[in-house]
Amino acid sequence: MIMGYELDKLISKEDESYEESISKDPHDSLTWLSYYKFKVNSLFDTKLCILYRAVHAAPKSKELWGYLIELVLEASAHPDSVIKVFEKSLVHLPKDKSIWMQYLQYLLEQQPHSITKIRRTFNECLRNLPIADHKDIWPMYLEFADHVGGPTGVKTYLKYMEYLDPSVVKGETSGGMNLTEVIEKLREFGDVKEVTKLYKKIIDHPNDYLNLPSSIVQNLFEYIDLLIETPPRDDVFEGVIARAIIDYPDQLGRLYIKLTDFFKKQNNIEKVRHYYNKGISECVTLQDFVLIYDSYLEFEEGQLVKLTEKDPEAEILPAYMDEFESLIDGRRMLINDTLLRQNINNLDAWFARFELVKGDLNKLIKTLTEAIQSINPLKVTTVKDHKLSEIWGRYIEIYASRQDYKTANLIYSKAVLSQYEHPDELADLYINWCEMLLGCDEFPETQPVEILKEVLEKHYDETNRSVQNKLIKSKKLQEFYNDLVESFKM
Repeated sequence: MIMGYELDKLISKEDESYEESISKDPHDSLTWLSYYKFKVNSLFDTKLCILYRAVHAAPKSKELWGYLIELVLEASAHPDSVIKVFEKSLVHLPKDKSIWMQYLQYLLEQQPHSITKIRRTFNECLRNLPIADHKDIWPMYLEFADHVGGPTGVKTYLKYMEYLDPSVVKGETSGGMNLTEVIEKLREFGDVKEVTKLYKKIIDHPNDYLNLPSSIVQNLFEYIDLLIETPPRDDVFEGVIARAIIDYPDQLGRLYIKLTDFFKKQNNIEKVRHYYNKGISECVTLQDFVLIYDSYLEFEEGQLVKLTEKDPEAEILPAYMDEFESLIDGRRMLINDTLLRQNINNLDAWFARFELVKGDLNKLIKTLTEAIQSINPLKVTTVKDHKLSEIWGRYIEIYASRQDYKTANLIYSKAVLSQYEHPDELADLYINWCEMLLGCDEFPETQPVEILKEVLEKHYDETNRSVQNKLIKSKKLQEFYNDLVESFKM
C-alpha cells in the first residue's frame, strides 16, 4: 500500500514493462520519468502514486520533484500536503534555488498570515543557498518585509544589511540599498531604537558615509530630531550637541536651537535660557547670531505673555519686563561681540564698539584698553580706513583733555612701541606726542627734541622690517624735527 492506495489497483497490465524495469533498477530516474510521462493522462491518484514512489527511490532527481510539485499545485491539494512535498524535496535538494523560490512564492500567496513560518523559511533558504544566489531571494524577502512591517520588517532589513557589501551600505556603489534607504524603511516600521543606532553609526564614522545621497549634516540633524522626539538623558543629548559643535562649527546656530528645543520639551526653562545665552556668546557669524537671537526673543516674549495671562499683577512681572527690554536694547552690543569674535583685528568693529560705550567713561577706557591688548597690529582689517594709531589717540585724549599729561605721556611712550601698517601712523603719533609736550609746562621744553633725535639718528638696519626702523626715513617726521630744532635756535 502506497499513501493509502493499494498499488495493485493503480497499476494496469500496460504498466508491467515499466514496473519490471523499475524492479531491476529502482534508482534509475530516467525510467521513472518515462513511466510518469507514459501515465501523464491518467487519474491524479495514479500519477501521484508514481511520483511519490519515484522521489522515494531517486530523491536527488530535480525533475521528479519538479513534476510532483507541479502536480500537487495544479490539483490545488491541501496546503499542508503541498508544504510537506516542498519540505521533503528541499531535504534532498537544499541548494536548488528554483524550488526554494517556488516554495516561498507559494507560502506568500497561500499562507500570507503565517508570518513566522514565512520568515523562518526565508532564513532557512538563505542559509542553504550559496551567497551568489541570494540576490534572487532578497527582492521577495524585502517585499514580504514591506508588507508585514513591524518587528519582522525591521529584523529583515537588518539582516539584509549583513548580506550587502559594506561599500553598498555606505553608498559607494549601486546594486543594493544604502544606509539612508534602510533608515527610511525602519522609520516606516516605527523602530526608533534601531534607527537611532544607524544614525549614530553615520555620525560616529562620517568619513565612511560620504557617498550617501543625503549629507552627513542632514543625517546629523535627523538624528538630533529623533533624540528630541524620544529624549535620552539630558547629559547624553548635551554630549551629542557638544561634539557636533566641535565637528561642525558652521552649524553652531542650528545646533544651539536644537538644544533649546530639547529643553523646551522638558519644560526646563532655566536650561533653555542658559543655552540661548551660551549660543549668543559663542556664535561667530551674523547669520548664527540672528538665528539664535530672534528665537531667544520670541521665546522670552512667549514667556512674558504666559506670565501676564496667568497673573497680570505678579510681583515678578516688572523685573521680567526689564530683562526682556534689556535683551532688546543689548542687541547692537551683542552683534558687535559677534563681529569681534569673528575677527578680533577688525578695526571697524572696535570703533563701532567705542561709539556704543562712549557715554560711560569707565566702559570706554576699559574698551580702549581691551582693544589695544587684543589687536594684532600686523593683522588689522578695515573697510572704513580706520587706523590702530587712532585707538591709541582716543585713549590718550581722555587723559590729555583732563590735563592728566603724565598719564598721557606714559601712554604715548607705550604707543610708539607698537607695530603699525605704515610708518606715517607712527610718525603722526610722535608728532602728536611732541605737540602735547610743547603745549604744557609739566615737561622740559627740550624733551620733544630729545625724543625725536633718538628716533631719527638711530642706525638704519636693512634687515629690520619693523615700522620703528622704517621711521628713520620718514620725511614727514624729519621735517617736523627740523622745524622744531629751528624754533629753538630762534
